[in-house]
Amino acid sequence: MRHLAHLLFATLAVTGCASDSDEEGADPCADGKCDVLDSPKLKACTTAADFKTTTGALKCTPCMDVLADQSGRGNVPAFVANDALVKKVYMTFEDTNKNKKIDPAEITCPVDMPGIVAKLEKVDTKNCNGMSTRVVSENAARLGATKADYRAVTSRDCDGRGDFGLLFSSFGFSGAAGAKGTGSHITEAGHPGEVEVIAFDEVDGVFNYYKEISGQMTFFGSSIDFVAAGPGGPGLTNTRGCANCHPGGGLNMKELESPWTHWSQEDDIKGSDTLVNARTPYMGSLQSGADMQLSVTQPGNDKWNKTKAKFLSTVTTESLKKARTTLKKDSMSSAEKADIKRRGLAKDLTATQLLLEPLFCTMQINLNNSGGSSQIPSMLFASTRSGISGISGKSFTKAELDAALVAINSSVDGVSGRELTTPFMVLEPSHEDESYLNELISLKVLDQQLVSDVLMVDFTRPVLSDDRCGLLSFVPDLAPADRKTVKLRDAIIKELERNAPAAGSPAAQLLAHLQATKTSKPKDHAATLTAYGAKCEARDSKSMVRDALKLRSLQRQVVFANDGKADDASGAGLHPYSVFEFEGTMPADNVRITASAAADAVDTVRQGARWSPIDCTLVSEYVPVP
Repeated sequence: MRHLAHLLFATLAVTGCASDSDEEGADPCADGKCDVLDSPKLKACTTAADFKTTTGALKCTPCMDVLADQSGRGNVPAFVANDALVKKVYMTFEDTNKNKKIDPAEITCPVDMPGIVAKLEKVDTKNCNGMSTRVVSENAARLGATKADYRAVTSRDCDGRGDFGLLFSSFGFSGAAGAKGTGSHITEAGHPGEVEVIAFDEVDGVFNYYKEISGQMTFFGSSIDFVAAGPGGPGLTNTRGCANCHPGGGLNMKELESPWTHWSQEDDIKGSDTLVNARTPYMGSLQSGADMQLSVTQPGNDKWNKTKAKFLSTVTTESLKKARTTLKKDSMSSAEKADIKRRGLAKDLTATQLLLEPLFCTMQINLNNSGGSSQIPSMLFASTRSGISGISGKSFTKAELDAALVAINSSVDGVSGRELTTPFMVLEPSHEDESYLNELISLKVLDQQLVSDVLMVDFTRPVLSDDRCGLLSFVPDLAPADRKTVKLRDAIIKELERNAPAAGSPAAQLLAHLQATKTSKPKDHAATLTAYGAKCEARDSKSMVRDALKLRSLQRQVVFANDGKADDASGAGLHPYSVFEFEGTMPADNVRITASAAADAVDTVRQGARWSPIDCTLVSEYVPVP
């Protein structure tokens, strides 16, 4: 946790320089004063003494010429020495002639994935469980291996790191005949280049994000950097560009849960085995989407969220402002600044608001079509996370779904057919956000009742609720010592009462929930969900499928950027998410967003559409629950 404290306190320092070397020598970060404001950086090996070692591990790096910084610091910080990429690849070497030093001929600084893994096979061999690769494709199941595109996530589990400790993301593989000879064809051993690497820093409890660009391994920042300062530009290669897709600092896997559509060994991803088998030396064995969920994404985010919760529960707004000044941004045009703002990544929140943002707002999103072949997924009606449960999906017939898809001209980009291999993909709150809220509960910052009191405002929009997200503005900034359940609840009540919210408004609903809890007569949210679920079940399935597809279309149009549909939607919780990069992830259709859409229309929907919590019909404005 040293990095957390020093990054944001008065000295704005970062620590690191951790090494398993047993050599003597001064550690320039041993006193915890690698000052961010004084160009703190990873130590470069310069003297003969720097190269002495009995283990091959150094306390500095001779690879500075291949390392670059895009975190906003202006230099590669010292704390990256704690992660496996820098520690093993750029600070550890083979002393092949056994002379207890690393000679110039023994220095290797690879930046390509095959080269990095080849080196790791020599210097990262303790307690190894090998390499595993999961392949994802939006079109392989429908087009077959000879026409499909692929991406891959590879992990190396050694030295007790777990599968999330060192990850490689590879893009640009193809099964098309035109790709042969390029190294990116699935039958060839080559790699497309520009690998992205995520390495977990066990000392500081954060992920460090890297990408190979023009022959250099570029550091784009840590999880803490992303949370504290956000992206420094709108694109992937801008300063802290990875924060555009990882705003909460954690790992992404959109199709997180069963049936893991688009993922190898779950969906019918033809050619995935060919891709990995051709690259066994640096990809290892093929693994499944379920493995990506259970061995990589969830445990990795659980580990990071422990750090995130402790950090945000103790940091002050003053320290955040200092960090946002220290971690520089790129020079941006007014359009680029507007782009970051419209994606909800430039809110300039107080420390307490940042702490509670994932409770009120959708920070990250997962996709789910569980049961979608015969039921409207339950997560389209209400959240199935963070203690909200009890709603079942609505059953329908195949004929009803097929007719409804034809009526809105549903299609999947680049492939034939009107739906994915498993239909009814919808958005749901992310495990990443749920895991974080669970950590806040464990720290007694929140309790389950406070979580439910907030989430049950506009609960029929479990994601993308501008009404619920807008309530974050009523969270006052409290000192770290006061960020506990009772004091937070009382402070929010006081702020709401001061603003005298209009009857029937989301703010009035939240105030009623919190006041009831304060008087030891909490609202029976379970009864509300049960009554709502009964009304949904009572509706006829044909009209429910019609309405559900309109809501699914509305979700897609909001979260996909630059599709010309809802890119400029107003509202605190309505904005595109950069993680939605591939059009084939969800079906598209002809449903139009218009202020005049009738509730029973087939191909038009209003921006504020949602299920009524009273009778489960489609409404377009907030409906309070008595």
